[in-house]
Amino acid sequence: MVLKKKTNSILRNKKGFGGVASTLIMFIAIISVTTGLVIAFMNYTQSTKRSFDSQSELAGNKLRTSISVSNVYYNTTSKNLYVYVKNVGDTNLDTQLFDFFLDEAYAQNFNVYYADNLSKSMELFQPQETLVIVKNQNMNSGTHSVKVVTQYGVGDSELFNT
Repeated sequence: MVLKKKTNSILRNKKGFGGVASTLIMFIAIISVTTGLVIAFMNYTQSTKRSFDSQSELAGNKLRTSISVSNVYYNTTSKNLYVYVKNVGDTNLDTQLFDFFLDEAYAQNFNVYYADNLSKSMELFQPQETLVIVKNQNMNSGTHSVKVVTQYGVGDSELFNT
């Protein structure tokens, strides 16, 4: 009978330890899940901020960008089309990212030069500068159109006769 009492008291002590262990495990699990959620929300907030900053910069550049096609000339002897464009905005533009359209069709294989030096290629188009787009193209006589679009989607167009 005395042996039975000691065994019962030992078994009762083990039940107390089990309650503490399960509470500790639940606490650690709750802390882990909470930490994971905080990290996920922090990453979401940072990526949203980067996206807003990028969109804001793009919109600002678009508002400060303006170009003007000032003159178009076609040389019937050399078959070269010369399109003079002035940067009338406040942003530097990358001429390698320009899109050029001739008669509403995307044109390739054109060159961009400084207006005062047709042998020097231009890559950075600064405010108040004028450039010349030179395109070798056989053109029929009549009315044609050119359109130049910058990397920010801002452009200008002009009609001309050959």
